[in-house]
Amino acid sequence: MDVSVLTVLILNTFPTQLTKEAKRLVTALRENRNKLAHSVKAELDDAVLFKDSFQNIVGLAKEVTNIKEYAFALIKCINELKNRELVNCCSNIERVKINNEYFLIKLVESQGSERVDADGTIQMKIGLTKWVRQLSRGLDVGIFIRMLKNEEVINDTMKRKIEQEYTYEEQMRVLILHMINETKFNLCKMCRCLRNLSPQLADLIEDTNTDGNEVEKYLQQYEEENVIRILKETFTEATGNSVLTDQIHICLEKRMDVTLDFKMISNCVLKCFTTARHLENDDSFAGLTWKTEECKVGTMIQRETTKETNISGMPCEEFANFVAETLSKVSLSLYEPFKKAFIDESISPRAFVDMTKEEMKDTFELYLGHIKFGIGLRKELFSIQRQITNEKDTNHSENIGSLRPFDTSCGKLTYRKCHFRPMTGNLLIPKHEFRWLSTNNMYSPYYVAKEIVRFILACINGRKNGTIHFGIKPTLCQTGLVVGLVANDKYIDRLNHEIATSVEACFKEHSSIAFRCLRPLQIVPVEDDDQVVIEADVCPYSQHIGPKLLTIDFPPKGFQHRQCFVYDIKPDCQILPIAPSKVQQVEEMYSKVLKERVVMEEENDRKGDNQIVLKKDLVKMLTGGNKYITDEFIPIIVSGKITGSPNENYLKNIVDMTRAFTSAKLVLDCDSSVQLRNKVEDDKMLYTVKTAEDLIHQADISHTSPTWVYCNGNEELSKETMALEDWLEARSDGVQNALDVMKKLIPKTRAKVVFLMFQDNEGRRDPLHEIARMAFVSSFRNQCIVIAEDKDVVANLKKELMDTIGANKIEKSFHTGLSWDQISNVMNSVCRRNPDVVCKLPRCDGHYAEMTNMEREELKFTELDILGGEECFEQEIKMSDHERKANRNDTQERFYRGGEVTWWNFYYKSHVAKRDLFDRHKTEINDKLLGNKGEALIEIHDIEHHPGAGGSTLGRHLLWYYSQFKQTPEKAYRCCAIRNTSITEETINQIDRFRNFKDGECPKPLIILADNKSEDSIILLKTKLHELAYKTGSPGRLFCLIIIVGRMPITHDETEGKLLLKHKLSTTEQNWFESKHKEMEQLDNIDVKTLLAFNCMRKSFDSSYMKKTIDEIMKGVSKREVNVLKSLALISSFESDHPVPENVFDYMMNDQIDLEMRLRQPWGIAHSIPELQNLRQLRNETWNMYMSDAMSLLITKKEDCDFYNSGVCLISQMLAKTVLEYIKVHENLTLENIVNSLLDLVEQQHKESNPMSKRFVKIVCSLFKTRQLLESERGDLKEKFSDLVLELDHEEENDTEQENSHRVLRVMQRCFTITDDAMVGQQLARFNIHIREFTDAISAIKLSLEKRPNRFLFA
Repeated sequence: MDVSVLTVLILNTFPTQLTKEAKRLVTALRENRNKLAHSVKAELDDAVLFKDSFQNIVGLAKEVTNIKEYAFALIKCINELKNRELVNCCSNIERVKINNEYFLIKLVESQGSERVDADGTIQMKIGLTKWVRQLSRGLDVGIFIRMLKNEEVINDTMKRKIEQEYTYEEQMRVLILHMINETKFNLCKMCRCLRNLSPQLADLIEDTNTDGNEVEKYLQQYEEENVIRILKETFTEATGNSVLTDQIHICLEKRMDVTLDFKMISNCVLKCFTTARHLENDDSFAGLTWKTEECKVGTMIQRETTKETNISGMPCEEFANFVAETLSKVSLSLYEPFKKAFIDESISPRAFVDMTKEEMKDTFELYLGHIKFGIGLRKELFSIQRQITNEKDTNHSENIGSLRPFDTSCGKLTYRKCHFRPMTGNLLIPKHEFRWLSTNNMYSPYYVAKEIVRFILACINGRKNGTIHFGIKPTLCQTGLVVGLVANDKYIDRLNHEIATSVEACFKEHSSIAFRCLRPLQIVPVEDDDQVVIEADVCPYSQHIGPKLLTIDFPPKGFQHRQCFVYDIKPDCQILPIAPSKVQQVEEMYSKVLKERVVMEEENDRKGDNQIVLKKDLVKMLTGGNKYITDEFIPIIVSGKITGSPNENYLKNIVDMTRAFTSAKLVLDCDSSVQLRNKVEDDKMLYTVKTAEDLIHQADISHTSPTWVYCNGNEELSKETMALEDWLEARSDGVQNALDVMKKLIPKTRAKVVFLMFQDNEGRRDPLHEIARMAFVSSFRNQCIVIAEDKDVVANLKKELMDTIGANKIEKSFHTGLSWDQISNVMNSVCRRNPDVVCKLPRCDGHYAEMTNMEREELKFTELDILGGEECFEQEIKMSDHERKANRNDTQERFYRGGEVTWWNFYYKSHVAKRDLFDRHKTEINDKLLGNKGEALIEIHDIEHHPGAGGSTLGRHLLWYYSQFKQTPEKAYRCCAIRNTSITEETINQIDRFRNFKDGECPKPLIILADNKSEDSIILLKTKLHELAYKTGSPGRLFCLIIIVGRMPITHDETEGKLLLKHKLSTTEQNWFESKHKEMEQLDNIDVKTLLAFNCMRKSFDSSYMKKTIDEIMKGVSKREVNVLKSLALISSFESDHPVPENVFDYMMNDQIDLEMRLRQPWGIAHSIPELQNLRQLRNETWNMYMSDAMSLLITKKEDCDFYNSGVCLISQMLAKTVLEYIKVHENLTLENIVNSLLDLVEQQHKESNPMSKRFVKIVCSLFKTRQLLESERGDLKEKFSDLVLELDHEEENDTEQENSHRVLRVMQRCFTITDDAMVGQQLARFNIHIREFTDAISAIKLSLEKRPNRFLFA
């Protein structure tokens, strides 16, 4: 029975029988019940109420009856309950309801003018207890409590207590039970957080409709009132004094225990103190000081100066102050200029030591204004240099400890009080920063957090691993002494919180990057002491950071301004501040440093056994990071002697590098046995075979066909092996001549000389050693690799070469540890394979003939791309499902990025859009193939198109259509495309062999595609095929049909009877591209925005789209890449579809840092630039591996079966013109400037003897020679001059006709002078005639005739 009901019954049922004492006991029992029932906490502080109730019950029992046993029975019963600890549990929701009733009663019981809830606090608490269910169901409680924690409404302990509850309902109830005991200030902060998540719930809690304005007004007023009060208590006005802004900020937050906005603090300071002022970008309030010294405690953040000044270890800003203060003793006017100079130029102490007097003068004069940089200033600066140089390292060799390994837990590690000497090295070896303050209370959480924030930024921007140590005293020459600091658990908790808030306050939107790079604090105890060392590791993993330098709002407290810190690149690097105006210039260099880090991480992050690592190393050494060797290099193989080795039979059976050997342009065989070549050739004549003696007087080696040279005898020719002494006299010159010829034929840095050493010749030197010396030292420096199974085999060779080329280069040029079986697999994997499939060709009788690989190689179809009737089908069958998917995606992406269309793109039917003109061209071709007139032996079909409009793709699409069987060979034709730009007699011979291969007496007409051939080549092709048809063809039957793809100027329009493919898509074509675009957007493995060629076609080459796209892309192109783009854009704009050999740009894009980039850097950064070259180890990587993403979007590589004909170009002529216009505007260049820049490159390449450089010179000369056809009835009329010459002649609107003409003459004369090209001289003479400068025309004619006296040049 309820106690309340019981007491009512007793009092009302026995009103007369009860004594006065009994009535008192009943009333007391009822009051105790009410006190228990209405406890708002649902808990008691002590047992007083239970004891009183016990006495009341026993007293009532004695009043009711005189029987003592009854009272004793009650006492016994109560004690039994007490022993059972029987407690009535009260749930959180019941506690919330009790509080709701309590606040309502309190609010209702207020009478008259008494304002129990004058500030609305009780009303808020009623709202919380009333709407508890709505709060728990309408919010993500986890997010809400995190917000409250961040706003310091609840502490971390309370947050964890709330999170321990299982459901949102229980979590919200625990939170509300906590908040109803909080102040109005925290209640309002809670309402502010709530409003950010749910304005409707906030209105319910506040019981207002003011949209939170009242809450915000109260919070602002509360903070301002308390800030002003504390400011007046702590500070006072004082002219000539100043207080740091972050010290004021720390003091206020500590006193108020809240996070404050500095802008509000600044306004309050200026309101309180009329003499105080805060200048822009200043970090202190002037006219202000502390009232007492005690007020400063806990706010000190300055590094304490020690008696022993360690200048070399000073941070850059501190060193700038040191120099400025030293020089201000000479003249006060020197303080500001030198402080600004040292900070803006990022000059650290160790960099300053290396400054010459000329560098000092050039650097500091810019900051001194009217002050002369004279002998006195130099003397003072030299004195500081001597102080740094004279700082001697104290010998601590007997007491050197070991630091905690980077990025590991300290575990049970302890430090003894000793010195540390950290290692220095590359980007992955951590930089160690030591911080020590003599007074422990100066290690405020804010000081530590501030230093860590600076350190994080320097590591991220410097791409450098690092550890910062607090409690280790920095000593001279980058050593440190363990001292320790006092830190308990509470301090560490505060420190972690301060670090988190400081990172968010400074990094803001980039804070996630900082948190990913920062590792948890490590607390390392100091032995035999109660102190510890606090350490923080920063690991800026390349996947977490981007190429741009981060700038932050620094410091975390007080007045913040944008700052940037980096580590310089030297191994003993220091933190350098970067002036905001110079961040962009420094960024270019540190983007290269990031690429270096990526390479180092790849090398460092390899997992698996040693064999896997060795295989990856060998692949990287061979390919330079590319997929295949022949992508960027021309391989030469030097094969050591196998005969006579202990495992000769094993080697001859196991070594199978056929693909590698067939990829090599030259093989130097040091063995007299011919077994290796026979195994490689497999009864095919693949090589021109020579001996060393054959090459002594004339090294007849061609770049078009591979050569196999027997360096030391040949069993087939009965030439015996010679000892080294005899070999040097009789054969070494022939080998040297072979290497010299290849050196001329291969562009610099584009050779890959691979030595295969099978035995060590019992420690004696042999011809291979001598050949290695020739190649390593003179012929192919930094382009050689020596491969052997065991390191002992190469030990003597390494020793011989060590002194000549250096230990570092040697280590990067030798590879050992893999078996020859594994080496063979690696060598073959990095060389392109010829498809091991049979080519099926239609016959005139309706069947098909098979052409094997051996037959194809014997017939040497080097100038024809033969299209089989089931092209790609057999290759795909041999692929796995994964390989098929990868091949489909790769070929599509390469094509859509601007690469040339391949037969695979047609095989996968969805890659190529069927153009509207396809069927019309097909109809015309059918008419010519099936016509019965019998009048013509050869038919010509022209496909005219604007450059980049898709004419080449359309031509190959037609060839694909007519060549494929689809199980009906009788309907197909033999088809081929002519590979080389120039057509020769050999081209015609190969066409004849192809037409007659395994066919009957009357073969079907052959279809030949001639795409982008010169006018002379087309004339030669027609003439020679007419002769061949007349000799070997059948009367009345068509011999062949030639599809000629011709590029027309963009200004050219359709002529009567000819179709023209323009830069304009039809509605049907646009629909196909839009549908394909949507299809690719659904794929996760491709970014459609990067498919520039596809998107340009999709937009019908819209000029505004292309301009907008180029404007965006060019922002990511480096200065050096712009120089490359200048040349490529000019060539592609006026001589479309001629790829430029990549080696032309090697000098421009190699690892050397150009002077212009160096001049743009602050001096301290420029000083460390040479280290960037040292970071790159000798990997012999080509520049395409380091292209920016933006650059890779603009250019495409056009590959050819012959490496010498490969090259790069912009993906279309219209895009090239847009890029060229961008460069002219943004680089402030004229077309003449850009042409001269290209001619500078020609002047450099003209001196080279390799075919690729010669081809480049020829391409540039054609810019001045190639004239476009005019629209006319005759069809053979041409423009007066080339497009480039015409453009130069009309470039400047305001120039006179004479000025335009002189501009043309200047560049044409320069091209003629550099190249000695007689045809350029012809055009120069023609232009002089055009402007009626006949004397100069005669001079040009004479010079041209001197160059080519036997040619008729002028017409």
